[in-house]
Amino acid sequence: MTRRVPHFRPEIGTFNDMHSGDPVSAVDWATLAQAANWVHGRGAQVLPWTAVGIDVADAASKTLRYYFQSKRATVARVWSMVLLSDTEGATATVTINGTAFSAERPPTDRESQRHAFTFVEQLGAKKTGLEVSTVALAAAGGDISIESIGCFDVPRHTLDNDEVDWGVDVNRLRARQPALRESIGRVCDAEAHMSARRPTHAAWAVSTADGISPGSTSFTEMFNLPAPVQGAMDNGATSQNVRCYVFAKVSSGTGQIKFTAGQTADTVTIDVTQTSFDTDWANLEIETEDLTASNGRRSGLEDITVEAKDPAGQTLTIAGVYIIREGARERRKV
Repeated sequence: MTRRVPHFRPEIGTFNDMHSGDPVSAVDWATLAQAANWVHGRGAQVLPWTAVGIDVADAASKTLRYYFQSKRATVARVWSMVLLSDTEGATATVTINGTAFSAERPPTDRESQRHAFTFVEQLGAKKTGLEVSTVALAAAGGDISIESIGCFDVPRHTLDNDEVDWGVDVNRLRARQPALRESIGRVCDAEAHMSARRPTHAAWAVSTADGISPGSTSFTEMFNLPAPVQGAMDNGATSQNVRCYVFAKVSSGTGQIKFTAGQTADTVTIDVTQTSFDTDWANLEIETEDLTASNGRRSGLEDITVEAKDPAGQTLTIAGVYIIREGARERRKV
């Protein structure tokens, strides 16, 4: 049986409305249940809108590779892409995780006209952990450029009553009904597995043919600006770990990619030794947000600088950098 997800966030009473020794009404429990369903049913921004900036020649194709983690209740995702072309009638066939979509550029007299296309990916099964998604674009009838891309989970209208969706049956929390483990305990279980996290802080990817290299045996910044990140507050913690992934290879020897957090000053270096593109990762500590500050910043804007260096006489090539929260908040079931 499914549980309905409210369209709007329910209004929840404050702690001042509840006092030790006083009963908690069924209405309060029902509101908490609806709030839990609302949080579990909301989609997450799994791939923040990010620049790509690569060209796909006519009759050619290129593939982007992304690492991210959806919310466990996700059954569909929306991918958005901004494509550019100077050729009327040029067609891009976009294949997302094996499913092909067509995006045809309509006739126009303006060159380099931007077109935002949206593709809905229906998932065959719910996702519960870190995954790899591939986005391939094949151009026909003219060159096409991929300017930017983003992806978010589609919100759910209903949740299953299982230990994946954690849907709560509000009908068990009506006035004058007994307070049972199956009713109130389910609200506590749903809250314990609640996740309103920011699953992906930053992501950048190009095709392997468009990979970038530091061009130096000294650490060199790989991007014009650091990636802005701010850890979500978690049980009052002032810092938390993010997992820094790289998709890279080296011609020979050991290339290095270094991540540095601006506020915590934590630094981690990833050694790249594989000669074919593969994934490496390491944890980095960043500062969390401060809800008492007007701008949400605890000490200042937390950001991460990415630097890399080549081995002597060899080349390090990077085709992907992803900064993902280490894990969702989970507590023991009651």
